[in-house]
Amino acid sequence: MKRSKKIIIIGIICLVMSFAVGGAYAYWAGVINAPAEVTDDINITIGEGAAIDTVLVVNQGFTIGGRVLVPLGQVDNSNAGAGLIPVDNMTYPYHVHWTGDGATGATGSLTITLGQITIDGSTTHAGLLKVYVGTTPGVNPLTTSYTMPDSIVVGTQYNFSLCVTLDCPSSLTVYNAIFSKPIAIPLTFSVAVT
Repeated sequence: MKRSKKIIIIGIICLVMSFAVGGAYAYWAGVINAPAEVTDDINITIGEGAAIDTVLVVNQGFTIGGRVLVPLGQVDNSNAGAGLIPVDNMTYPYHVHWTGDGATGATGSLTITLGQITIDGSTTHAGLLKVYVGTTPGVNPLTTSYTMPDSIVVGTQYNFSLCVTLDCPSSLTVYNAIFSKPIAIPLTFSVAVT
């Protein structure tokens, strides 16, 4: 009988262990969750057009194509010299191209920023020069920056003009300081995507 008691005890132990192991398995299986839903965000940084610094040199020696810049309204009172034509404003056409692979048709705002004007490398009398966006003196002054009213489109040429005028020097001393000197007008062109 001892032997059968041992077999029964071993049988009971095996049975209890099988329930314990089965219960443990069921327990773990019961708390394993399905994987969480996976999402992804595509993050793309749109390239920014770098500002392009240029310098518009007006009037090396006050002559460009035979023209000499004289104060606004003073053409009839000016002596330009042989073969030279006095003008009270100079207009410069610009043709801007904005390009980018895969960006055709994108729009942006074109801004022109005016740097420090110099006359013969000096800023002393630079305030005599005025720059305007367009062809008409006195309209759309470019004092620091100017954003064009019409959008620029990638792949499409954008045309505009800048007009430069000279105020009348206040004295003969100022006139002599700027007479026949080169004028440099630094400009920065930049585009903000809209």
